[in-house]
Amino acid sequence: MPSLSTLLGQIRYAAQKWDDSAWWRQEREILSLYPYERGVLPHPTLAQLREIVYDGKEHWEECDIVCLDWFRSAQGKTYLNVLKHRPGLFFFYQEPHGIFFQFREVGGEEFVPLVPKENTEPVTRSIGGTDTHFPATAFVSREVAWEIVQKFVFTQRRAKVVTWVAAENFHS
Repeated sequence: MPSLSTLLGQIRYAAQKWDDSAWWRQEREILSLYPYERGVLPHPTLAQLREIVYDGKEHWEECDIVCLDWFRSAQGKTYLNVLKHRPGLFFFYQEPHGIFFQFREVGGEEFVPLVPKENTEPVTRSIGGTDTHFPATAFVSREVAWEIVQKFVFTQRRAKVVTWVAAENFHS
């Protein structure tokens, strides 16, 4: 059963329907997904996010990493200046390991999941054209990933379905 904060977030998210009266529009802050089909997707729906988590093969083949982050909007344009007073969630899928997450707290501290695994060999992925190594113990299943994404969308907090450790102190 979801926590009370998650349920309240779901209700708030559903009630807003991202219309003009929503709190974020008053603040001109937009939760966006990028890159999305080579651009920014403001106000991603749960269906769009679920598709990326569960069925995003084409998406994962075309981009290095995706981000759920907050941006400022003015006169109908979304500016790519990340709002540091809001958290961010960065993730990618790597076959056969699962989905890697990095959660950025307000203030910039970053966290990654810690999942016990038998194979702890680092996972290599090209990010921005550079091979980068990620700990295998930071990858989660699609089911757990979906819980992490929903918790972030509804509450902007880390999901308690996994243990999170500070990225700077993380060792595989």
